[in-house]
Amino acid sequence: MSGVNLGGGKAVIIGDPKTDKNDELLAAYGRFVESLGGRYITAADVGTRAEDLDVVGRHTAHAVGRTVAAGGSGDSSPLTALGVFQAMRAGAQTVWGQTTLAGRTVGVEGLGKVGYELVKLLVADGAEVIVSDVNPAAIARVVDEFPAQVTDNVVASSADVYAPCALGGTLTSTTAAHLDARLVCGAANNQLAQPEVEGLLGKRGIVWVPDYVANAGGLIQVAGEVDGSAADVVRERVESIFDRTAEIFDVSDTLGVTPGAAANRIAERRIDTA
Repeated sequence: MSGVNLGGGKAVIIGDPKTDKNDELLAAYGRFVESLGGRYITAADVGTRAEDLDVVGRHTAHAVGRTVAAGGSGDSSPLTALGVFQAMRAGAQTVWGQTTLAGRTVGVEGLGKVGYELVKLLVADGAEVIVSDVNPAAIARVVDEFPAQVTDNVVASSADVYAPCALGGTLTSTTAAHLDARLVCGAANNQLAQPEVEGLLGKRGIVWVPDYVANAGGLIQVAGEVDGSAADVVRERVESIFDRTAEIFDVSDTLGVTPGAAANRIAERRIDTA
């Protein structure tokens, strides 16, 4: 669905990044990635930064998302947020018939690197923003820079759009029963606690943008390092997440299936014809 000729995979280093992460650990991880001979390409995610990939990249040729100074494409958070924003615009077109979030209230849950960048885009588009985060410093930064309202519970707010941008699993049967938002679109991975939750959302008229479609901007950026694409080409690919999301809704309507099922069918079709 991201339009790159790569499969999917994720490596996890068990530990607290605030206390356990160090150069020795990252170097060991780099050596392990190198031992796979290019079958796996690693990149940054929750708990890691581009600077961490610089360390990893000293021990493997298969690390992307390093800093610009180290020859990488830098922090992928801005383009990840751009992809979420484009997917959200396509969702807004489906729900309200317009591609702008101006005048809508968007609840952003999680104000890390991507959540912060998403708030910036939403405010520039004219949206009102409600935010939450477990980190007071992250909230303080956003409130200091943007006209955002703070809440302890975005799900319980009156937002038109719910944007989960922290850890996954926040869309549960309970959430589906109480969510007031008409559209769900965010950067978090694995947003559905169970697959059947999407159906529960649909029964209440709530549209969910599949997470692996909305948050593909970062993947597209680092894939550009692999194939040597120019920065402007990569940005165009990220912006095309709007078209990809719109296609999902078209297939969903035509086949009478959920957007998640439609996205899976499109992805499977691409794999079958590869």
